[in-house]
Amino acid sequence: MKKYLSILLAFLLTIGLSKTAPSAECLASDAGAPAIRGPQFMTLTVGYGSVSTDVFTITGDPDPTVRISYGLSNPGSAFLQPIGMNKIRWNSATKRIDIESGLSEGAYVVVLTASNGRSQDAISIFQLTIAVEGAPEVTFPGSFNHFPLSNRVNASILLPFGYSATSTEILTITGDPTPTVTRISGDDRITWNGSTNQFDIAEGLSEGIHSVEIKISNGRYPDLTFRLTVVVTIAPAEAFSEDVKPSDWYYDAVNYVSDKGLMAGFAPNVFKPDETLTRAMIVAILHRLDNEPGVTGLRNTFVDVPDDKWYTNAVLWATDNGIIKGYGDNRFGPMDSVTKEQLAVLIYRVQQSRDKIPPDLDITTDWPDSDEISGWAKDAVATLTRQGVFSDIPGENFEPQAPATRAMVASMLHRYLTAIERIENNNSLN
Repeated sequence: MKKYLSILLAFLLTIGLSKTAPSAECLASDAGAPAIRGPQFMTLTVGYGSVSTDVFTITGDPDPTVRISYGLSNPGSAFLQPIGMNKIRWNSATKRIDIESGLSEGAYVVVLTASNGRSQDAISIFQLTIAVEGAPEVTFPGSFNHFPLSNRVNASILLPFGYSATSTEILTITGDPTPTVTRISGDDRITWNGSTNQFDIAEGLSEGIHSVEIKISNGRYPDLTFRLTVVVTIAPAEAFSEDVKPSDWYYDAVNYVSDKGLMAGFAPNVFKPDETLTRAMIVAILHRLDNEPGVTGLRNTFVDVPDDKWYTNAVLWATDNGIIKGYGDNRFGPMDSVTKEQLAVLIYRVQQSRDKIPPDLDITTDWPDSDEISGWAKDAVATLTRQGVFSDIPGENFEPQAPATRAMVASMLHRYLTAIERIENNNSLN
């Protein structure tokens, strides 16, 4: 059984974890920066024996040193309680976290920090749960959990445009004591029905993405948040018929990202494929690609990102995960345009963050205008070129400083995600 700790707790552990100020170049990369890859959570039951995690991979130039911090979460508290014992240790020889027997029931946050004295520190959060039966859990077809930063379960459903009033499948909610359900936020036309343990969805949701969140609590364990996303789609033959035609090079890509709930139109039948991509747009799209993990506990330091905008959570998620940076003066520039080479770097970083990287194809990376590609973007452009991510975008030159468009990002995501789907489908057959 798994319990998930609020992202706020991870943020509070940053006391003593040094981070250097972000570069003024909001998209520049640092090839030698420390990085941590490895397991993100472990659940043990009370009475467990001493155990170690799987191996972590620590990289950087020069080689980083790793330090460990940890604490125990208290349900209903925003603070971590020091556990007063040295039972969770970093083993530099084996590159594992060693967990000694004897920890009591609870949710523990373990923070690994890799430092090499030259670049910004890398931080990895590991959640350790010492469980007994009774913590709130929810089961729903197609749901998935976000580890290790948030105690939330996400699920999504698709509805056709013009649907009739309907209800979702039943949520199975368990816990001891029996949990209660409280609505947190969301579209008023998606309501929780406590009698049937279903969401009732009224008629009239427009084409696009709608969501609702509920809190599941039993007063004994950390609360669980369930987020339902409802994607209302128009059939591909009709979707965006005003400006996306079957003969357009981006037709399949636009319908693909629309069906996946990654991009929506500006109005029924209108996609605006040639609209310049903004920083707010791209982080919102990539946030959806990562299934919109929560941002509770992340502090908004940007003076030009209000707390109530449609892109606010996406900005906080993207900057916290190193996908994109601010400008260094507490500005994010949400309405600033994104160039084609900047878009390449963002897609490249998402591949690395998700650890889902397509194979190289037999494609040359020598663009006629490659000398115009900025140094910090060359690796990303070359990698995505080899993967065929740009293959559907017309033009002999790369044009790195040209504004990226909505059609371009749809095409790049289509190429990237379908390549990953082919890999996963092949693996499932083996």
